[in-house]
Amino acid sequence: MEHKMVYRERVSEARREVLYAMIWDQLTAAVAIDPSGVLESQTVYATVELAGSCTRGMLVVDWLRKLQRPANVRLIKKVNMERFKELLYSGIQ
Repeated sequence: MEHKMVYRERVSEARREVLYAMIWDQLTAAVAIDPSGVLESQTVYATVELAGSCTRGMLVVDWLRKLQRPANVRLIKKVNMERFKELLYSGIQ
């Protein structure tokens, strides 16, 4: 019985992660409206791979700065989800 409960908790957690994963556009809009909701970010060099040698049409980030190019993208790593929910719900009302 304990095994089933652990499984249910993991499934429930995974569903929450999927829910948050589906709202990138809304998160981006919320950050544009209120940048103070960003708790952690990093500026890095990134480009879209078009040659298709490793991938095609995907964002490639130089996390280790091996290319020694100037940062051109701010990647948001963590946001204040409570603030995001407030903005989201106020837009719905």
